[in-house]
Amino acid sequence: MVGVLGFAGGAGLAGNMTLFVAFAVMWGVNGWAQSMGAPPAIIALSRWYPLSKRGTYYGFFSASHNLGEFLSFLFVGAVVGIFGWQWGFVGSSVAGVLGVAVIVFLLHDTPESKGLPPIEVLTGEESPGQSHDHGSTSDLQRSVIRNPFVWVLALSSAFMYVSRYAVNGWGVLFLQEVKGYSLALATQVISVNALLGIVGTVFSGWLSDTLFHGRRNVLAFGFGVLNTVALCLFLYSGDGILVNMLSMVLFGMAIGVLICFLGGLMAIDIVPREATGAALGIVGMASYIGAGLQDIVSGWLINEGKTVVDGVARYDFEAAALFWIAASALSFILALCVSKRSHA
Repeated sequence: MVGVLGFAGGAGLAGNMTLFVAFAVMWGVNGWAQSMGAPPAIIALSRWYPLSKRGTYYGFFSASHNLGEFLSFLFVGAVVGIFGWQWGFVGSSVAGVLGVAVIVFLLHDTPESKGLPPIEVLTGEESPGQSHDHGSTSDLQRSVIRNPFVWVLALSSAFMYVSRYAVNGWGVLFLQEVKGYSLALATQVISVNALLGIVGTVFSGWLSDTLFHGRRNVLAFGFGVLNTVALCLFLYSGDGILVNMLSMVLFGMAIGVLICFLGGLMAIDIVPREATGAALGIVGMASYIGAGLQDIVSGWLINEGKTVVDGVARYDFEAAALFWIAASALSFILALCVSKRSHA
C-alpha cells in the first residue's frame, strides 16, 4: 500500500487520501482472505504429505506470503502508476480469480477422495490394518484448546507479528523521518525484506526436516535472534543505504522462517492431523491480534513523541522501537519452549 502511494505523489492531498483509503480497504480484505484461506490450505497439506517431509512442503507453501507481498509492490504499483488507482482493484481481482481457478481444478480434499488409502498408510506411518480413528473431531479440537503449548506458540507468533508489521507498516515513515530517505527510496528498501522472505520460507522447512530432524524450535530460536539483531541494525545503524539494505535482507530471511514455523508448522506438528485446523485457528487469531495491537500501540507511542516546529511535524520513534525489539525478543524466547514432543 505504501509503495503504491509513491506513484500518486503529484496528485495532491485529496488524491493521496482517497488512494490511501482505497488501498487500506483492499489490504484489509486481502488480510481477511489470507487469514481464512491459510488454515484450509494447511489442512489439505497435512492430509497429503508425510510427517517426515511436512516441513519441506510447508516451507514452499509459506513462500506465498512473501511472494504475494513482494509482487503486490511491483504489480499493483505498476498498474496504479500506468492506469490510475481504480485499476489497482481490477489487477488484484484478476490475480484472485486466477488463484481460485488453481484451487478449483488442482486441489483435492484427501487421498481417500481420489480412491487412495489414507496418507498414514501410503507413507508407512500406520499399517493397513491399523485403525486411524483417533477419536471424534470435536474431542480432538477440544484437546487442542486445552493444550498449553499451542497457546504459548500462539503468543510467540503474536509477538513475531508485532515486529513484522512494525517494519512493513511503519518502516517507510521511519526511514523518511529519522534517516531522511525519500518516499520512493524508503519503499524500495522496505520491499527488500518481502523478497528475501521467500528464500527464508522455502529453505526453512527443508532445513528443519533434513538437518534438524524436525526440531523446529531450535531453528525458530536461532532465526528469532537474527530477526531481533536485524531489527536493531535497522533502527540504530544510521542512514547508510547499504547497511539498511543489509538489515532488510536479514530481517526478511528471518521473518520468512518465523512465519513458516511460528505461523503454522510448529502448531500442526504438536496436534493430530484431524485437529490441525483448530491449532491454525488459534495461532492465526493470536497473530493478527498482535498485528492489530501493534498498530494501535505503535501509533500512540509515535504520536506521543511528535513535535511541531515551524508548522512541520517531527516524529520520535524511540519508544516504539523499544516496543518492537522487546516483542521480537519475547517471540524467540517463547518459541524455544515448544517442541514436537509437546503434545505427548
